[in-house]
Amino acid sequence: MVDIVLKPRYHHSAVTSASNELRGKSRLSIAYKLFTDSLQRSILKSHKAVHQTLKQEHAHEVHGVARRRITAKYNKWVNGEDELFQPFNELHHDLKRFDYNSASFFKDKSKQTSIEIEQLSARVVEAETKLKTEVTRIKKKLQIQITELELSLDVANKNNIEL
Repeated sequence: MVDIVLKPRYHHSAVTSASNELRGKSRLSIAYKLFTDSLQRSILKSHKAVHQTLKQEHAHEVHGVARRRITAKYNKWVNGEDELFQPFNELHHDLKRFDYNSASFFKDKSKQTSIEIEQLSARVVEAETKLKTEVTRIKKKLQIQITELELSLDVANKNNIEL
């Protein structure tokens, strides 16, 4: 059984011209011609494959360069964002520190005020005690003087009555 392969028309003229070239040639020269044609086709396919591979490598390289460029721009943008937010971050840190210092200051002042109030309360109690003691002493002294004056008055009244 014979397989018939139909080729497109444009190959027919190439085959016809090749068969015309090979007419009257020796078997060795025909084999050589077929071998060189096959080799040329293989080399051409190889060149096409190499060319395709180089194109793919170039495309991959271009994509890699673009990816690196985009990554660099993104990193620059992120770093720029950090630079933009740096003053705000510093302000935030300063405000936190101020808040902590203020809270500590007021807490210390509150403790100090409590201590001063306790000291003043103790002094007031001490002063009240001294004052009560002094008032009691003065009362006794005045009571004694009043009693002495009453006695003197009684003596003077008796002397006046006798006179």
